[in-house]
Amino acid sequence: MGPRPSTPLLSLLALAACAPELKPGTDRADASARLDVTGADTGRDVPAADLPRDAVVPVDAPRTVTSQTSCPEPSEVGCGLVEIAGGTFTMGVADALSAVEGSPEQPRITVGPYAIDAHEVTLSRFRRFWAVAKGLPRVRTVAYPGGAVNLAEGVQEPDSTTLEAACNWTLSPGAREQHPVNCINWYTAQAFCVWDGGRLPTDAEWEFAARGREVGGLRAGRLYPWGNEDPLPTCDRARWNQSACPNEDGARTRRVGSYAPSPDLPGARIWDLSGNIYEWTADNLVPYEGPDRRGCWGALPGGRVNPVCNVEERGARTIRGGSWFFTTLGVMRSASRFGAEMGGSLPLYGIGLRCARTR
Repeated sequence: MGPRPSTPLLSLLALAACAPELKPGTDRADASARLDVTGADTGRDVPAADLPRDAVVPVDAPRTVTSQTSCPEPSEVGCGLVEIAGGTFTMGVADALSAVEGSPEQPRITVGPYAIDAHEVTLSRFRRFWAVAKGLPRVRTVAYPGGAVNLAEGVQEPDSTTLEAACNWTLSPGAREQHPVNCINWYTAQAFCVWDGGRLPTDAEWEFAARGREVGGLRAGRLYPWGNEDPLPTCDRARWNQSACPNEDGARTRRVGSYAPSPDLPGARIWDLSGNIYEWTADNLVPYEGPDRRGCWGALPGGRVNPVCNVEERGARTIRGGSWFFTTLGVMRSASRFGAEMGGSLPLYGIGLRCARTR
């Protein structure tokens, strides 16, 4: 079992005007970062050749900071944030064979400055949230630079190893505390990120971190976070390929940080963007082309700024990065997208999360 591709999403999101908006504690989007372009879909595609070239993406400052509620000790394995300057890039790829549900290219996608977790969220970090979760107000709306995202359901404890060996969660601390939490649904992942001081990354932010930014001498547009070289089936660069690669502590996953994108900027590493577990994003999974794209994608004269595809309150959300489960290289590539049902449980054993926050 594993995450499955979703069908096109069919209904518009009705935002509840009366629902209280809970902004992450560090969500302080600078008004100057909200550019004039709204990103609204005019229904008219613009050929890529007629669009201005993407802006030069600045190299990220080599700086890792910590301000995570789940990390009282910043030096703990799995803690740390990487600041990303933001910029404009081409999302997706032209060749449909190079990525799963990641084509055609989406030119001039702009993301503002943000920070992203250096690691996937570990059991240790999630355990601190779960210890207080029942006493927290329910998260109903989360603010994004491109619009609010509603949560139709509350939190649910991740499935544990007592139900499925591939689930890492245990009722009390065990051997897997440095492994990523998985078997977690979208609502719980989003609520954790808000409590931690952030929110789930958007689809565009996730891809910009993995392949859009220029980092460590690598140009934007690369296939993987580390470049264009495929990982070996023996897992030299990422945990994938199921039983062909080593695991740890009886888990299907590896401890976070076992594989680092290389080369990268010292002090600004983002670990395990490819492999180990899939990671939830904020967006509904909507095709890049055709009548089902629901106004979320397609080339516009001014591009799209801080897009978040939020057209259905319930249904499938985009997951990114591939996982230990898959043996196909295509799903491991940074432009590939997959979908999973938001409230699922056991089918989500290949899915976890990392958080982002607006700057």
